[in-house]
Amino acid sequence: MVSIESWKVCKQAGQSKETFLKNLAYCTEQLGILRKQVERPGLAAGDFSATLSIGVTDLLAHPEKYTVATPRQHGGLRQICPHCQSDRLKKHVIIVCQECGAIISEHASEVNPDARGNLPRDENHETQGQVADESVEAQEPATPPSR
Repeated sequence: MVSIESWKVCKQAGQSKETFLKNLAYCTEQLGILRKQVERPGLAAGDFSATLSIGVTDLLAHPEKYTVATPRQHGGLRQICPHCQSDRLKKHVIIVCQECGAIISEHASEVNPDARGNLPRDENHETQGQVADESVEAQEPATPPSR
């Protein structure tokens, strides 16, 4: 346990005393990562001084031991393949000219974030005018356009 001067910590953190004590209570009671001990040496009338000591728990000293009852779901529920149950899905959007059938642009992105919670990266393949670039072959229209 280490004795701290809470007024100094409040000033350094740019917090009010109430906010600091609220955050300290959260770290001790909700997260369980800190221990605190308050000693009131003077019991004389009007003496409100106290010595505040804090210390770390095993959860802060050894974070690999920390587990949660319910993992957080960033971005909501993950979509899965109904056939193989994989969550490695990709969304593919192609913009095609309805007159001549040329592929104007192609856009692919991952549907679910990776295991670290990183957002999906986009892969864009833009084409110029009505000529598809080399990575995307232009497709002929299924039926000739009607006029």
